Amino acid sequence: MVDTLIQSKGFHLASKCRCCTLPSSESADHLFISSDLAISIWSWLRNLFKCRNRLYNLQDLLKFWIDKSSSASQVGVMKLLAFNIGLWEIWRIRCSATYGAEQSITLPHQKFFIFNSLRIINLRTTSFAPHEEASDSYLVLLSDLNIMLKPPKIHRPSFISWCPAPNGVTVNLARSRNKATVIIRNSKGGFILAKLLSLVVNSSLHFLSSTINAVISPVHSSDLILSQIQ
Repeated sequence: MVDTLIQSKGFHLASKCRCCTLPSSESADHLFISSDLAISIWSWLRNLFKCRNRLYNLQDLLKFWIDKSSSASQVGVMKLLAFNIGLWEIWRIRCSATYGAEQSITLPHQKFFIFNSLRIINLRTTSFAPHEEASDSYLVLLSDLNIMLKPPKIHRPSFISWCPAPNGVTVNLARSRNKATVIIRNSKGGFILAKLLSLVVNSSLHFLSSTINAVISPVHSSDLILSQIQ
């Protein structure tokens, strides 16, 4: 718990940031953004990800490390991991300086910090399969970091089988998340209509009922008799 939070609870406390050379009041913003330790940690991680702009406040910090990081991309996940590593390292060193025997800050060696951060990132992304292609800038970044590019996960097509109905039409459904493909065929398998549905659903049962309701309308409007849904 940082000093200003303790003070807000009614405790009288002379605040001093243990992560700065010159005395400063310790707040969460100061500790994680503008303390000597935070400036060094974020500078090392920014350079690692080729970000040349300094992050001056919490909004800038969150925008770069979280808002601009897609959890579907390899580099996006790496940035999210790096952000957590930075937060943890600042808090760990702060607590060590506050409650440890030496009561003073000890900055990690830059090369060791970068090496250890990349080691953790590599371990945590071993089984990760991205869902989107890496951009050209990300390809350059991965090459510079000597990290192997992970190919995006391949979404294999699903096949819709058709079983003839003795009369009327057959509706085939294929679902992927909140989207459904609907194909309507006659009793001989001839194509009548295809439709892509996007539905907001809370459960599989809700999805099925919403899809059936969406199918019934075009079937009835075409004066067709719905025989079965597959």
